[in-house]
Amino acid sequence: YFPNSFVTTPVSSPVRVSMMTSQYASEYGIFDFIPQPGHKLYNPDKNLGMSPESITFPEVLHRNGYVTGLVGKWHLGDWLHYKTRKYHPTNNGFDYFMGLTGGTTSINPILEKDGIVDTIKGFTSNILTDDALDFIRKNTENPFLLCIHYRAPHSPWLPVPRETWALYESLDPEVPYPDYPDLDTQRVKMRMKEYMASTSGVDSNVGRILDLLNELKLDEIQL
Repeated sequence: YFPNSFVTTPVSSPVRVSMMTSQYASEYGIFDFIPQPGHKLYNPDKNLGMSPESITFPEVLHRNGYVTGLVGKWHLGDWLHYKTRKYHPTNNGFDYFMGLTGGTTSINPILEKDGIVDTIKGFTSNILTDDALDFIRKNTENPFLLCIHYRAPHSPWLPVPRETWALYESLDPEVPYPDYPDLDTQRVKMRMKEYMASTSGVDSNVGRILDLLNELKLDEIQL
């Protein structure tokens, strides 16, 4: 638990470089998010990504006997369209990877699992959590690192499970500066509700992970 942590660039790919390496993303030539094929900013000649020659903290833990796993979003290089595995998470310190190969939706996502890329039915946050829980159960006897990188609350925020949306459906949120010129107040309120519902989906799934760690006594500090 890091109560005072920060990165220098509030954008997906640069943040992830800093989290993995403790270095500035600019040292890797990554100044913004890495566009995937199909995005208007995608440039096939750039082939940007975090070099596997870098030293990541999962790699250090792996070298010291930890089983390392990543579930969710990587966004540090495309390993599908360039026909190279150098940007794959398993070449950057992870023994196990299940998750997003690029941008996806909040439901029925396209994911890689066991080396196979396919559509998996269900809500994305729930699917990722199910896999994370399975990873934990399989490694209770080993020191392990699990990184779970949710897609949410990246937009689009809907759909979410019915019970999650029910928490906000009747909410009338207060809009800061409602008299701002030409502000569509009703649209802002709806977007606020959608964002909060997406965030609640992450919260509840993190709670599932914490519950399992508590059940398995893995949340206790052992010296």
